Amino acid sequence: MSGFLSFRPFLSQGSLFSSFLKKRLLSWHRRVCGFIPLLKIFFVLFSFFFLGAPLSFLEPRDIFAKESSTARQFLCLRASKVNFHVGPGLHYPVDWVVTYKHMPVLVVSSFGQWRRVKMFDGTVDWVHKSLLSTKKTCLTQREVFLHASFAKDSAHMAQLGPNVIVIPIKTKERWVKVLVTTDDSDKLVGWVRVEDLWGETG
Repeated sequence: MSGFLSFRPFLSQGSLFSSFLKKRLLSWHRRVCGFIPLLKIFFVLFSFFFLGAPLSFLEPRDIFAKESSTARQFLCLRASKVNFHVGPGLHYPVDWVVTYKHMPVLVVSSFGQWRRVKMFDGTVDWVHKSLLSTKKTCLTQREVFLHASFAKDSAHMAQLGPNVIVIPIKTKERWVKVLVTTDDSDKLVGWVRVEDLWGETG
């Protein structure tokens, strides 16, 4: 009987030790699990900044920029060949190659040296700012007549097809005075209605 009674404290101490060990293991497990997300973030950042690997599993339009009304402005393409990327960096795939110098684009947001631009057909991609110019240009949205004056019944100087680049000079009563360069390098100045153009007319 005395042996049995003397053995009970030993069992009690073992239970306390086992409980203490479990608590320590659980605490260690929580700490390790807490570091795993940080390690993932570290490897992603290391891969992106030092190895140049794109974050292909993330949508660049969501993580790099949100459309801002304060950033919106019309610019035009400075070069005769411009690569439009799906993200703000050369390591992102080229979505379009545009060979239309002075084509107007609408800047909707920016990230570093890159600008997210919208084309006349609604396509949105990224272009490096060095390939953009502040020169004002517009694009005809449909077939239009170049009028001699800012009146609907004025004489027709020429007929312009869709997607013709014109340079706005001034606006008056919903009309825009524009400069057009023909295929023969001749220059014409006439009037087009504002709603027939896409770009900065003012």
